[in-house]
Amino acid sequence: MSRRGRKCLAAVVLLLVCVALFAVATPAEAAAGDDIRLSATINGRTVGGERITLAADETTHLVITVFNNRPESVDIRSIRTSGRVFGLVFYVFDVSVKLAVPAHGSAVWRLDVDTNDLNSQATGLLPINISLRDTSRHVVASTDGNADVRGSLASTYGTFGLAMLGVSAVLWVAVLITMARRRLPVNRARRALRFVPGGCGLGIVAVVSLSVLRVTAPSATSEPFLILGMGLFSFALGYLTPDPGPRRPPWDDAAGSRRPPGRAASAGRPASPTGATSSSPRPVASPGVDR
Repeated sequence: MSRRGRKCLAAVVLLLVCVALFAVATPAEAAAGDDIRLSATINGRTVGGERITLAADETTHLVITVFNNRPESVDIRSIRTSGRVFGLVFYVFDVSVKLAVPAHGSAVWRLDVDTNDLNSQATGLLPINISLRDTSRHVVASTDGNADVRGSLASTYGTFGLAMLGVSAVLWVAVLITMARRRLPVNRARRALRFVPGGCGLGIVAVVSLSVLRVTAPSATSEPFLILGMGLFSFALGYLTPDPGPRRPPWDDAAGSRRPPGRAASAGRPASPTGATSSSPRPVASPGVDR
């Protein structure tokens, strides 16, 4: 592989690594340690052990159980229920509370969460995180699971998936048109690099589609796997595309002739400097003259 090809290969590897890091990047919301443990149930189902159902037209009953192993009490000021995909929060519900967990003790709270905004936020099988925040808005405990969100396809999450589908389609149409016109780079690595953005876009679409169809929930494992897998597949597909060959001048016709503009010849005769065809006058016979 040439030096330029190695540089292009390094660039695509760096791009895929950046995509993977973006896919798994989430703010640190875990508790500082195991000194505070949290368990939660929603509508009688344990978060982290069973699939939770969240619907906009149903009342969501949340039961929080906290075990405090610290030597001092802990004040809780809010309980957040949220879901993240690609490091982005697509649905969130905050409940303000004024609760205290005694030192080396436990507490149980029962409350209702208003989920009427789900129709405009998300739909599908998504991660769910329930976290407790103290007076400084720091997370002191959290638990994770999966939730079947019964929202609308016109929600923020559904619109995000449709937008990524449109962007991916535009990228693929552009690269295929370029390939049909034989304008892709001659270098294989550079040619393959043109296919990577569309492949990564299809990976994002696959993650959202599997989630909306309730096949599997996005996770820190499935997101980079699908995105990197589609990116590498597209890179290999572009690498194996045929050599576009030498580029034709824009004035080439279908027959393969190479006539620059303004220099065309007419009827097989050379053109004059003024653009008019040159012709010699034919003699005219006089009447009555024997030739």
